[in-house]
Formats: sequence, C-alpha cells, structure tokens
Amino acid sequence: MEQKPSKLDVRTLYLKNLPRRPKSKLNYTKLLLKSINPTNKYVLNPSLPLPDHLISPTSESDEILDEKNGILSISLSCKAKLSNQCFITFNDHSHAMEFMNEYNSKLKVNGNVVEIQWAKKESLLSLSLQNKIALEKALKNRKLQKELAHNESLRKNQKLKRYLRRLRHKLRAKGQDEEEISKIIAIARVEKYKTYSHIEKSVPKKLPTDKVINEKKKVTSTVENPPNKILLVQDLPEDATQESIGELFNGDGLLEVRYVEVRHLAFVEYDSISHASDVKNKLGSPYDWKGTTISIGFAK
Repeated sequence: MEQKPSKLDVRTLYLKNLPRRPKSKLNYTKLLLKSINPTNKYVLNPSLPLPDHLISPTSESDEILDEKNGILSISLSCKAKLSNQCFITFNDHSHAMEFMNEYNSKLKVNGNVVEIQWAKKESLLSLSLQNKIALEKALKNRKLQKELAHNESLRKNQKLKRYLRRLRHKLRAKGQDEEEISKIIAIARVEKYKTYSHIEKSVPKKLPTDKVINEKKKVTSTVENPPNKILLVQDLPEDATQESIGELFNGDGLLEVRYVEVRHLAFVEYDSISHASDVKNKLGSPYDWKGTTISIGFAK
C-alpha cells in the first residue's frame, strides 16, 4: 500500500502578509515571481503563458514555474479574507527548505515583509506527484463540499450521518454491546430525521430553486453602455476560474479580473478604454468559450 508522505516529504509552503492586489491570478503570480527572482523567464517575457498543471490522479506534469527555486506552482485563494495569502508548491522538499531558509522574513512584495511557514496540508499538485491515494481522497472531499454547498438534502444527510457516527462511538466507549447500539442508532435516526424535517418545513424559503437559477442566468444588457475601460463578462461556464478568465482576456493593459462566481460573471479592467475596446472587438459578443456562449460588453 502507498505510504502517506512524512514531514520530510512536504513540498508546499504557506505565505502570508502579501499585498491584496492585483486580484488577477496571472498578474499576481508574475508579481510574486518578480519579487522572488527578477530573472525568471515569465517575468522577462510577460507574453509567455504560465504552466497549466492539470490536477488528476493520473497527471504526471512537473513543469517548472521558476527553475532557480524549483517552484512548480503558486496557488491563490478565491476567498476575499485570504487574498493576502498564497501557497507555493516546489518540485521537492529540499527546494522548499532552501526557499524557507533564504526568504523567510526577508522576502518583500510591494513593501510587505512576507512571512513563510510550512503548509499544514500538501497542495493538490504536490499530492498528484507523490501520493495518488491521498490526491483521490482530497479530490473526492472537495467534490463533496461543492455538492453540499448547493444541496440542502445532502447537507442534512451528512449532518445526520455525523451525529449517528459520534453517537455510536460514545455508546461503544460506554461498553454497550453491538446489538443494543444498533437499536439505539435506529431510534435516533428516525427521531433526528423528524427534527430536521420539522425545521425544514418551519423555515420558509425565500425563493424557489428554479427562480434562483433563473436569476443567476439573467443577463444585464450592456448595449447602451458607453465605452469603458472595464468589461462586463456574463454567462460564464460553471468550470470557469479567475485564472482561466484572466488568460482569455489577457492583453495589453490588463489590470485586474474580478470574478463573481455565484453570479457567473466577471469584471475585467484595463488601463485604458482603447485596450478594453481592442479585446472586446477581438473576441466579439456573444463569444463561444468552453462550450458556453458568453456575453461581453462595457460595464456601467
């Protein structure tokens, strides 16, 4: 059986006290690379596309983001409260250790002194390269969390399972025999399910599910909006990410991409109206992307 990685195998570092902007992952990554290694090829040649690591149990990609420090990837969180933090994955533990010793409390990004720690968990990219079993478990858990976020019934069932699992553990700790435990669990399952059903009926829903879906898909007309240096992109596909949007709209003068995932839209900001117009005219509206027709117009 494949062994879990020991502490000596950890390849992921956690960085905090970073600047909160730019919000575009593409520009943020290049800003960090410039602070870490000004001679990095992606810093010297901004037109080079960054490595796109496909995370899956069968992936073997180890394309280097920074040769000097052995950096494979820089991961940013989409959550606003974590916007001044990131994770860096290295191709091996020794490179991560060297980076920690050389840069901790010495690395400055836009004037901020960056604090570096060992990550509590390995990144998905690191797991994909050294522990396939742990990666499969992590991907399965991530998928479950996404399903729970949009499925009230599934959340209720998971909560019930967790309650019964803890109850079973307590009963075993008290020395109850398995037959008696099974009877208690069966009764508790029925009673708890009734409690959850009662709560669900007593709390009125603000909107029916189909109405919520329709509201998310509602497209705001941008036809009458005057030219602007900010583009409004709507009807984005479910699997869109801030990074992929940034790559699609990458061009001269790109400043920032603000992705509003729950509404399937993004605001793409450029340094001038002309640069925004060039990209809008190049892509056109509507534009087919990832099997979805997206709308591109000027924001108000």
